Amino acid sequence: MKKEFTMIRGYEAYRFTIIGFSEKKSYGEVYVSDSSHSTYVFRGTERQAVIKEAKKRMMFK
Repeated sequence: MKKEFTMIRGYEAYRFTIIGFSEKKSYGEVYVSDSSHSTYVFRGTERQAVIKEAKKRMMFK
């Protein structure tokens, strides 16, 4: 599975790309790109938890 979405906060835009997580408790990765073209990778086995962690980290970077 591959999904992409964009989140805008203030003047910053974050592009999330979700790869994997095809089944419950399966492995996947979340790639987050910010406005400065830096890419961050978050990995794990529970999709909601990994996305939540990625959003939390990006808000406080």
